[in-house]
Amino acid sequence: MPIEQAMQLYKDKRAISRGNPTNAVIAALKYVETPIKNRVTHPHDNYVRVDLSGAEGKASTTIYTDGSKTENHVGASVVVLKDSKETHINTARLNSACTVFQAELYGISMAMDWIQRQRKSISACAINVDSKAALHVIANEQTTHPLAIAIRDKIIKLRNSTSITLHWVKGHAGLKETRGQTT
Repeated sequence: MPIEQAMQLYKDKRAISRGNPTNAVIAALKYVETPIKNRVTHPHDNYVRVDLSGAEGKASTTIYTDGSKTENHVGASVVVLKDSKETHINTARLNSACTVFQAELYGISMAMDWIQRQRKSISACAINVDSKAALHVIANEQTTHPLAIAIRDKIIKLRNSTSITLHWVKGHAGLKETRGQTT
């Protein structure tokens, strides 16, 4: 690539990452997520613990989230177990331009919304996710991803009433399904 084009590409990427306008035309990118900075939360309170050991999180309420993409569909889902009994299932179909990463984050967001609707009736909750990338962006205090920041804010707000832990599990492989089979 000629140096002039490389410099322009660098400037355009930097402008987009900062949410600034650019003259770049990116045909494949239909929807741009505008990066945001989270300046409301005090740095002392901005910590979100994520367990990347691969061990399944256990609590009185356990939630499994997932996001997926096929040729025709993108979706996210959440399954809630209370005392090992399935109590809630929710799925959402997303725009076909969405990525698997966005679907994974949306699944976690759906879980957080469900926890918020429970009105402090849950004291401890373990959320099991099969996307390390999604958990890394949520754990990153410097993230600018709008959905990750929204998830972080919900976790921090619920911290006083509900113990929420995020756990990475390997593709939900070998975990017991609610209908008695293993995946």
